[in-house]
Amino acid sequence: MFLLGDAAAQTKPFTGGGILYSMTAADIAASTIDPTAPSSLDRYETQWRDELATEIRLGSLIRRCYSLPEPVQRVGLRALDGEIGVHMDRPSSFFSRAQLRQLFS
Repeated sequence: MFLLGDAAAQTKPFTGGGILYSMTAADIAASTIDPTAPSSLDRYETQWRDELATEIRLGSLIRRCYSLPEPVQRVGLRALDGEIGVHMDRPSSFFSRAQLRQLFS
């Protein structure tokens, strides 16, 4: 038996959603888990964590920003005002070259 999706805590820390994370983990499960080889569960665990670790870590940082003092939140929201090229399920997209260029222009 293995866990997937919400049951495996494969959720976005800042919204509690995570369909994309669950689908990513399901793809990894399908390609790595062999029902006749229990050790394949270790590969699944390592691979889904490797694939989603950065996104989950950055999502946790975003969640912490919700607790910042309101004036600091306003400055942050002002910096992100307008259309931005960030994928909500991939917080790491905030640090893409195109996004950073737009942010600082």
